[in-house]
Amino acid sequence: MGDQLAAQYDRATGGMREVLKFGCMMLMLESYLVQRGQGSGNGVKGDGVKAWLEEHAQGVQRSTAYRFKDVAKAVAQNYQLPARVMKALTFEQLVTAETKELNAPAQKAQAEVFEYVAGTSQKSWLDQFKPAASRGGDTSKKQKKLTAEQEHAQFLTECKEEFERVLMALDRLHAKERWQAKSITPAMREAAAELCADFAKQTRAWDKNEAKK
Repeated sequence: MGDQLAAQYDRATGGMREVLKFGCMMLMLESYLVQRGQGSGNGVKGDGVKAWLEEHAQGVQRSTAYRFKDVAKAVAQNYQLPARVMKALTFEQLVTAETKELNAPAQKAQAEVFEYVAGTSQKSWLDQFKPAASRGGDTSKKQKKLTAEQEHAQFLTECKEEFERVLMALDRLHAKERWQAKSITPAMREAAAELCADFAKQTRAWDKNEAKK
């Protein structure tokens, strides 16, 4: 696996297709280590991805490998696979599979994914993946100190933006049936269902109490 990963790293500068393949390989490696109880461990020596790369793929520069992984995450979040393909393969499995080993629908889907990223840049995907607050560097030291009222107003705005962002993501997950992806386990779906049910109960109770005031 280390030799394969190192070989793919050498090819990853050949275009976004290869970058995407390498990033998906990193995601699969991370998932593999988590299943073995080793965690992701990006920055922890002796554990996780960092330790695995040091032992099995020493020719891979970690910072670049992690960047390629973030690119793959961004593409996976923005690209919707056909439902019949998604039922059989994860995004990572589709991207990294040998074309000849895929059935006709999967081959078509793989080609469309590669066409989707063709001509794009790593930066364009990384800008989408990074939280908006992290773009453009830290300018907090240059900002004027806010008053208590301004801080509270900013807090309220951030709460609203976060609520809208999460709600839109949940709506997209539901509408496109991405929750059916093979990478999402029954336990994850059950935890999400319980969380949503609890959230619904709390928000309805809150609104009912607020209406009485």
